[in-house]
Amino acid sequence: MSTKDIMKISIQNVREVINNSILLLRDVDNMLSKEGLTPLFGNTLGTETSKNIGQSMDQNNYTTFFPQFMCRVYVDNIALQQNRVEKVTIVNVQLYHANCPLLYPTVITGIFKLPRAFAEQEIKQEINYWWLKYVAFEYCSYEELKFDGTYITKKPWIEEKDETEVVFWCHELHTFENQGDVEKKIVEQIRAYKNFPTYTNEGC
Repeated sequence: MSTKDIMKISIQNVREVINNSILLLRDVDNMLSKEGLTPLFGNTLGTETSKNIGQSMDQNNYTTFFPQFMCRVYVDNIALQQNRVEKVTIVNVQLYHANCPLLYPTVITGIFKLPRAFAEQEIKQEINYWWLKYVAFEYCSYEELKFDGTYITKKPWIEEKDETEVVFWCHELHTFENQGDVEKKIVEQIRAYKNFPTYTNEGC
């Protein structure tokens, strides 16, 4: 096979992975809407990318032209209407990470239990798309991760006196073959943690 054919096929493969990942996240949208969760940022795919000509594949460079991940951010619809958002759910398709050269494309789901309640506009300013990526691959070590749906609990900002608690789990992307896999590996596991205790303090 010629070099140009290899390049063409490689690009086509990447496009297919991106398309399949978007289709997976659309399925997640539809299923989580039945659980009372709504996308916080509408139709936006959360990601990080760079247009800087000085970028490289260096391990210390987390932002490159080709994004490391795409994600969707969800909150409870009733809590959003009441301006009392206390939990945020992020579903992240991690395509690669500079810290983890052995990583296969992976779906990470995380539930962030916030230290207080946030109003709608406040929570939109508080949340960053990179939160789950950071917890899984920059706060945790690669050796800590499990790719079989095992729950991992962390308080990544405790040193900054931020009590935010994160429960997350991982499944490799190739294991999602149909909507049943999405239901089992994402929605059912979210459902198990949907009833985190709520807070009585007034936070916003």
